[in-house]
Amino acid sequence: MELYELLVNMGHWLEGSIHYPPHTQRPVNEALAAELGYTTSAISLMLNLPYVDSHVNRDDETSIVERTRFADYTLEELKEGRRPYPYQHRDGCPDLDPWVMPLALPGRDGWNIMLDTRLGVVRAYGIEWSPPEDTVEWRRHGEVAGDEWDRMIWTEHRRAPLVPAAQYFPEIIDAYRSLARLPLIEAHLSDPMHKRVYPSDYPGWIVTQERELLDGLLALYRECGWPDEWRRAEFVTKWAAKRKEIDDRAREGREMASK
Repeated sequence: MELYELLVNMGHWLEGSIHYPPHTQRPVNEALAAELGYTTSAISLMLNLPYVDSHVNRDDETSIVERTRFADYTLEELKEGRRPYPYQHRDGCPDLDPWVMPLALPGRDGWNIMLDTRLGVVRAYGIEWSPPEDTVEWRRHGEVAGDEWDRMIWTEHRRAPLVPAAQYFPEIIDAYRSLARLPLIEAHLSDPMHKRVYPSDYPGWIVTQERELLDGLLALYRECGWPDEWRRAEFVTKWAAKRKEIDDRAREGREMASK
């Protein structure tokens, strides 16, 4: 809840985008959740989570994890959460362990972010890479023979690194609050200190646009008093103008490059 409210306060989401429990207008289907195999603790959590407007949550421009959306268990994600992407497309693949509840659902090359309600830990890993093989969590399950690899992938979430939930979310919140991570731009650009290495043939106008977005956004947060003397309305107005200015220059650069 604190993370969602922070993202609204920082101007990433519109005010009024968060729906708080109890969810009376669009309730969680508890009977279906039990039928699908969720544990009592997982269902209880669904009932008490806040959710974000679907038109915001499904927009890549307002996601904070690339190609990934927050799960909303008042919608069809109730079924998807038992077997999220990519497991839903693998024949014979079982549902997740019933005490494992996805907090975010990936699209292609997105991220699985799951809460283990039994252990109180978060398991997070990118679809493109799968859980790393050099961790304690991986090794405790033993080596995988070549002919068993495909079957192992069905339950690879059990091998994902564990982070206590009480640590995972405060670290994300602190990263945004300290501006070590920035909202309002594409998720893969959210670290203002990361110096991207571009291929030699990468369009120069894109390189310039991305750098201007990062530098401009970081400077504007500070100019508008983040976090102690924060002037949200002023920031939102100025960022809209700044973003248009940067995008207009990028469009001109693209047009010149195409001539």
